[in-house]
Amino acid sequence: MKGLFIRDYYTLKAYMKQCFLVTAGVVLVAVLFFISSRHGNIAKAIVSMEQEGEMTAKEFYALIKVSVNMILLIPLAYMETGITCFHADEEAHFSKVLYSLPVTDKEIVGSRYLSNLFFAVVSLVGAILAGICVCLTSDYFKVTEIMGNIITIFSLLLIYTSANLVLAYLVGYKIAGNIMVGILMGIWILCIPLVAQLSEEKMMKLVRELPSLMQEKCGIFLLVAIGVCVISYFVSLRIVEKKGGVA
Repeated sequence: MKGLFIRDYYTLKAYMKQCFLVTAGVVLVAVLFFISSRHGNIAKAIVSMEQEGEMTAKEFYALIKVSVNMILLIPLAYMETGITCFHADEEAHFSKVLYSLPVTDKEIVGSRYLSNLFFAVVSLVGAILAGICVCLTSDYFKVTEIMGNIITIFSLLLIYTSANLVLAYLVGYKIAGNIMVGILMGIWILCIPLVAQLSEEKMMKLVRELPSLMQEKCGIFLLVAIGVCVISYFVSLRIVEKKGGVA
């Protein structure tokens, strides 16, 4: 299994460099965004909005916090990069030589999950480093709040990745990708009418309370995600065993 993991590692190595470069860019953008909200053009916009009665400074800073938190989550987008290992296997016709190696189905599936989890942790570390840098450069963000938001989104993406891996073994990574995109689009379409029905007051309340809610529930989300990942592994292993190997 070690050899299979190393192979996946070299497949993903270039993406890891990209992830850390993106993390550096995210830190720069988030810090500049915050500085502008205190001393630059965004600060001027806040004063203008307050004078015109469009929005209070407190409401505007709530939006700023959400915006910066969203920027900090960008490194987590690299979590799904692990699925490219399936594409690399297909391009190299690796399945033809895979079973000539002294490996079992458990080791094959386990190494692929380990590779994806490793890259997920790399993405998580990138997002956490970005969050810590922002906290060190401002007194407006709390480390616990930013970490809670990052861990919550990480947990949701881990659930997404686990489902994607099961589908990749079941129907192939290309079809699996299309199915997962379709599910996300369906959720988005369902959410749009619900959000549109919210009044401006309720929308601002949601913006203010959502980060705190994510912080409070991040531990629950993480435990659920770990449980889903473990179940996903055993389901994937069962699929491979039933199919008589990886296609």
